[in-house]
Amino acid sequence: MWVLRILLVVTMVVVFSCSALPVQASIVLADSLNDTDSPINSLFGVPLIGWLYTPASSYDLVRVETKFWIADARLVTLEIYDEHPGLNGGVLLRSVDFTPLSNAFSGAQFASLPLAAGEDYFIGFRNVQALGNNFSGSFPNQMLTAWVDRNLNGSYTESAPQLEFSSPILKLYTESASVPTPSSFTIVGVLIVSGWLRAARQRGWT
Repeated sequence: MWVLRILLVVTMVVVFSCSALPVQASIVLADSLNDTDSPINSLFGVPLIGWLYTPASSYDLVRVETKFWIADARLVTLEIYDEHPGLNGGVLLRSVDFTPLSNAFSGAQFASLPLAAGEDYFIGFRNVQALGNNFSGSFPNQMLTAWVDRNLNGSYTESAPQLEFSSPILKLYTESASVPTPSSFTIVGVLIVSGWLRAARQRGWT
């Protein structure tokens, strides 16, 4: 009897050790703005642009993508603030460089950033002058107040007067944890334990 118990314990330890699969997170779309539109066919005349963004629901932001009409090999800096950085003293929460693509989504991934529903945040892009615009010329669409740097002082100080500036093309992503499925070790282990129990009953060990 004691031999059977030892074998059962050893088998279960091995099975659960081998079948413990790590939970892997996948990146999923949490929110988007004008993502089915094409960017307007014109070039940026300012070095930076940004928008105030207010999420409708709370989520952890991990990636932001946008679509430029025309791009080159430069690095664009994505910035996220907890408020408007120029008007309301917003604090920089994330800053990541990425290489833009022409008429295709590109962006940057970063450490998870919790966003609260109904709170204002600011999403900005630096070093965009002479790139193709990353906002839509289609109306009606999802509108956000756009801020640019016409004074070339490195800050988002002026609201953009043109209406099309207020239609950014954005994709915002979060993480979704996937639930691990039983591995083949688990299935084999269950079969082994079942077989031992059946043999034990036939021999009167239980």
